[in-house]
Amino acid sequence: MPVLDPAANRPPQARRLPRARWTDPRLLAGIVIVAISVVVGARVVAANDARVAVWALRADADAGSTPSVQDLHQVRVQLDDTTQEHYVTAATSGTRLEELLAASEWAHDVRAGELLAESALVVGDVERAAELPLRVESGSMPADTSSGEAVDVWVSPDAKDPLEEPVATRVLQAVQVLSVRASGTALAEGGTQVVLVAVDRRTADFLDDVLAAIDSGHVTLVRVAAPGSST
Repeated sequence: MPVLDPAANRPPQARRLPRARWTDPRLLAGIVIVAISVVVGARVVAANDARVAVWALRADADAGSTPSVQDLHQVRVQLDDTTQEHYVTAATSGTRLEELLAASEWAHDVRAGELLAESALVVGDVERAAELPLRVESGSMPADTSSGEAVDVWVSPDAKDPLEEPVATRVLQAVQVLSVRASGTALAEGGTQVVLVAVDRRTADFLDDVLAAIDSGHVTLVRVAAPGSST
């Protein structure tokens, strides 16, 4: 009599389908942790970003021209509180910015990419009536003289008598430097510079005397504090 195998008569066991990996609690927990880390990290970086939005120049502009909103664009830069006070930030925008620019002109030549410094704008009624070019020899003005600064113009007359000591005369006081450029004949004249200064209406009335004095001798520029400056 054949021996029956009990295992052969057992019904087949049902196989459990494997759980989809994306429903694995461990995987889901990992995704949540990564997402939280990204969000927290982004907020920490944003909180520590000390950069400030400041207006900057799109293109070059000449001293005396009127600025416009189209000349500017915003950039974000790292500035401490003290330095930030010297620039026009994006907090000045819209109508306020338009009114500021409409009432101003460029105090000196500006270049594309420069941040918009408050000192670059002359606000209010500008008294400039003329622009006077001065030929200044090397060593007769501070080497780093630049546009926007104020200078006194002194003239030392050419001594006709070698025993006579020439007396210098100040012919212009605290005039604004508009630009400093090398003379076209700088090589022949030992580095002569052409300094363009602004002359107000009151001085313009006596411009003939000023020109006569300048033509009579040696021009020297002395850097001084600009009118209204606290320094």
